[in-house]
Amino acid sequence: MAYLETSPGISLFYEDFGEGQPFVFTHPGTATHSFWQQQTAVLAQEFRTVTYDWRGVGRSARPRSGYTLRGLTEDLLALVEKLGLKRVILVSHGVGTHPTLSAYFRRPDLVGGLVLISGAPRYGGADDGEGGLSDDFSKWFAKELDSSGRICAQAYANLYDRYNFLNDPGPEVGQWFLNMALETPLYVLNTYLADMRGSDFRDRLSRISCPVLLAQARQDRKQRYEGAVYMARHLPNARLVTFEHSSHMPHIEEMVRFNEELRSFARQVEAQPATVQG
Repeated sequence: MAYLETSPGISLFYEDFGEGQPFVFTHPGTATHSFWQQQTAVLAQEFRTVTYDWRGVGRSARPRSGYTLRGLTEDLLALVEKLGLKRVILVSHGVGTHPTLSAYFRRPDLVGGLVLISGAPRYGGADDGEGGLSDDFSKWFAKELDSSGRICAQAYANLYDRYNFLNDPGPEVGQWFLNMALETPLYVLNTYLADMRGSDFRDRLSRISCPVLLAQARQDRKQRYEGAVYMARHLPNARLVTFEHSSHMPHIEEMVRFNEELRSFARQVEAQPATVQG
């Protein structure tokens, strides 16, 4: 097992496979580094792939505090720098897109490309065509995790059934997702989400000059499709790939196509001349 100290008292668990153009994968809430194993198994044959657990999640250190967007951003940048990665492709899903975007704005010189999956330029908001978590999901999840409601294991199982997939992938996949979700203490998850609730990058999108791949399922009931459309319109160098047969997890439900899109994007980034982004 590999650990990297990103700051005093904070050690992140990570897995590092392959050689070549580097990817760093950031998981969403209620997940761990294992979220990406169907991608690393394929891409590490041609590229370098790094996955990691957020602080407080999975095998990473669990300090008493520090569960903020700023902390996630600093951890991600420290991982990239201490591993000596150049022109890295940052891949993220769901709320994991927020520390990824934040990291870009802090150190655009480290980034060769961004892959934003099932994400949005802000955490939530009105149904105004600019994306974010749907009101339906936000209200449902808050009720599910209320202290007078279900225990978290039941809430996570219901999340899997209601929002994550368009078609039921079977009990084995459901158990896999539940196992990952239970590796995040409820306090840690709630603290992260509360801190990210005001996250909003809409006014800075035009400053992102590196190539961006936006991957979004049209039938996602959790993260509104309009958010990806909005980003595609406001990012100078973005391409939107729509997955028609998925819900919130296109990297699982349409795995073969998704992995090929990542492979093609990596080749695009490799072919670009090395310039400072931002």
